[in-house]
Amino acid sequence: MAEKIKRLWRLQWQINVATGVFSAIAIGLAYARQGLLAQLSMIPVLACFLAACWLAYKRYQLNKQRRDEIFAGLEAAHSAKLREVFDEARQKKNLPPDAASPDGFTATVEQIKTEAHRQSQANLPPGVKRRGNTADGKQ
Repeated sequence: MAEKIKRLWRLQWQINVATGVFSAIAIGLAYARQGLLAQLSMIPVLACFLAACWLAYKRYQLNKQRRDEIFAGLEAAHSAKLREVFDEARQKKNLPPDAASPDGFTATVEQIKTEAHRQSQANLPPGVKRRGNTADGKQ
């Protein structure tokens, strides 16, 4: 994916240079009092500009995807390290491992995720209760 991002970056710079060249041509035609030709030469400038914007958007999407993968890996490593620490502490106190305990790190994380998912489904601001018998608030 990194190679694709570099390729898109190079292509975007090439399009930016082409935009500058076409703009210079249009400006030169405008100074030469060739108004219609100057306006027509702005069509490639517009096309290059739109292509550069589209490439920037694609690069942003790829960077976001790559960043999310990196953060997911870091979060998984961090969670694994926390589980190890909690398991060692629980082992010292002769308690069951974290995964088997209802009050352990894993259970707490799952509880937080469940609560966040439930609140995201509510579509209400925090602290506002839904009226009615069903989950969607209708009676």
